[in-house]
Amino acid sequence: MFRGIRRLPPGHWLEWRATAGGKPEIHIERYWDLPASQDGEPRADGEWIAETRRRLEETVQLRLMADVPLGTFLSGGVDSSAITALVRQLSGGRVESFSVGYKEERYSELGYARQVAERLGTVHREVVVGQEDFFDALPAMIWHEDEPISWPSSVPLYFVSR
Repeated sequence: MFRGIRRLPPGHWLEWRATAGGKPEIHIERYWDLPASQDGEPRADGEWIAETRRRLEETVQLRLMADVPLGTFLSGGVDSSAITALVRQLSGGRVESFSVGYKEERYSELGYARQVAERLGTVHREVVVGQEDFFDALPAMIWHEDEPISWPSSVPLYFVSR
C-alpha cells in the first residue's frame, strides 16, 4: 500500500495537477534554504567554536523556564549530552534525564547515556523496549504521527514520552 510513497523534503512544496491524459503531473520545488553566511572574512577554528557554544548556550537558556523539574532526552550521543550538560550548568538545580534502550543489547545505547547522566549528576530514568513492545505500540505510533513511521527517532521518542 505504501510502495512508492516518499516524504516531502523539508523546505519544499509539492503541486499535483490532473492532466487530460489521466496521468498526474507533479512538481516539487524548494521554497526555503539556510541562508549563506554574510561573513566575508574567514575565521579561525577557535572563533567558530566560541560562536557555536555561545549560540547553543543562548538557545538552551531560552528554554529553561518551567514550573516543573527540568528534564532532557539523553541518548548518550554528542547532541543530547551537550544539551543536558548545558541544562545542568545553566539551571543550577535538579535536572532529570530520560533515555530509551532496547532489550536487544547490540542496539541499545543506554550505557552511554548512563555514563553521561552519572558524570553530570542528573536524576536518570531509563525505558527499555523490546521487539514485542514495539509491534504492540506500532498502531498508536502511526496514529500519533498521522503517517507511516519514517524517522527512526520516532520510536524511542514515543516510548520515552509515554
